[in-house]
Amino acid sequence: MQIIRSRYNRYALLLVFTMVLSIFSIAPGKAFACPPTPTCSISASPNPTTAPQASTVSWTSTNCSTASVDQGIGAVTCNSNFVRSPLSTITYTLTVTNSCSVSATCNVTLTVNAGTYRTTFTKPVSEAINLTVTSAISKAAGTFVIDHPLDPKNKLLYHSFVESPDAKNMYDGIATLDGNGEAVVGLPTYFDALNKDVRYQLKPIGASMPNLYVKEEEHDNRFSIGGGVPGGKVSWQITGIRHDPYIVANPIVPEVEKGPGQPVQKGEYLYPEGYQTVLIFNQKLTQLSSPGQPDFGGRQSVWWLR
Repeated sequence: MQIIRSRYNRYALLLVFTMVLSIFSIAPGKAFACPPTPTCSISASPNPTTAPQASTVSWTSTNCSTASVDQGIGAVTCNSNFVRSPLSTITYTLTVTNSCSVSATCNVTLTVNAGTYRTTFTKPVSEAINLTVTSAISKAAGTFVIDHPLDPKNKLLYHSFVESPDAKNMYDGIATLDGNGEAVVGLPTYFDALNKDVRYQLKPIGASMPNLYVKEEEHDNRFSIGGGVPGGKVSWQITGIRHDPYIVANPIVPEVEKGPGQPVQKGEYLYPEGYQTVLIFNQKLTQLSSPGQPDFGGRQSVWWLR
């Protein structure tokens, strides 16, 4: 029994040794060695850059089996590059690993300076896309344009935006009065959080209501109407001025001086073609009022220009 057990132990040891040799693929008598520690180098060009300019991030490595880059890039090849247009400064970290799971990291910080984003179009531009702007837009005029509902094949329909020097919101509707000629008008639940300085318009429908009035001013996102005809209808309109955090921090200033930070400098025009007549008029008035010229007065001066 002892002899059998001894042979069994020798066979077991031999089997384990053979498995080890098979796993590490080395010849008997030779020691197993991992490849050298990996190395890497990563850079960005151009760096620094100005948003939204693109920059190329490139890297090289040695003794690398696998590689990955953070910031949502994921697995990459050991020597490669990618192009990105970040809007703010960002650091990319490259991790390279050899066949023995030994890793090394390197990183590059891409410095991004704020861009101006100002674009000048020299001809009309049309894009069938959705556009989201989280700051302000300044324009000379604005419209919506759609296929004309009555002749969509041949015509377009334009409507102008409603403009105001205030950041004004408008709400309207039709209220049906109760047996006492009154009604409570409910507004959106965010009305008070968004609006202040409320204004009202009430118009009776179908019958004269000379005593119609705002019975209770707006509060808790509602207001009430009184003095109407029982069962009558009233067209109402209510406006409010925004007072949310963004508009409070970025108020609309209706009148500003031309100059730095504005679309044009003093002496320049957003629409110079529209002011040519005014310039000529001013020039002629100057000529008329110069020494040696008769003083016709403003009215005769206009007649003379015609």
